[in-house]
Amino acid sequence: MVAYGTLTGDVTLAFTNVPASVPVMVTVYFTQNATGGYTVSYPSGTRYLYGGNGAVNPAPSATTAITLFTLNGGTNWHVVAVDTRPSRIDPFHVNPPANGDYYIVFDILTVLDLAGVLKNGTGTLAYAKSTNGGSSFASVSGSTSFASGDILKITVTSFSDWLSFTIPRTA
Repeated sequence: MVAYGTLTGDVTLAFTNVPASVPVMVTVYFTQNATGGYTVSYPSGTRYLYGGNGAVNPAPSATTAITLFTLNGGTNWHVVAVDTRPSRIDPFHVNPPANGDYYIVFDILTVLDLAGVLKNGTGTLAYAKSTNGGSSFASVSGSTSFASGDILKITVTSFSDWLSFTIPRTA
């Protein structure tokens, strides 16, 4: 289902009669009115994917696409919120399935804001960088540059149930 709406006040989403026997997906395009600043609240049991928090862009006349899906009749919802403004610098979204090491290999110069990582769920993150093809890694934090061929190793520990995070790019 796809729906469109203009926010003229804060909104709380609630769903009834959600089928339990099939996956359900709902996408809603929320546009702020000329005043802006309105929020959207989600049902209990909501989990936010890709490191987001489900927030809509509060700017006047801004549009945000919200996609919700459930596999269990609406007991738990998974949400992704996407600001529809074109972005020149896209972030990295990661949904690791368990404890372990995860790698991002760069093909162009990229600067990441490791201090600005937006995380949802349970897990601890540590970052290391390799400039020699993965032969060795050194811990990194804060604003970090990665040249073509560099590798970012993300170590996840204390994982429990689910984890989602977004690493913002600054260049």
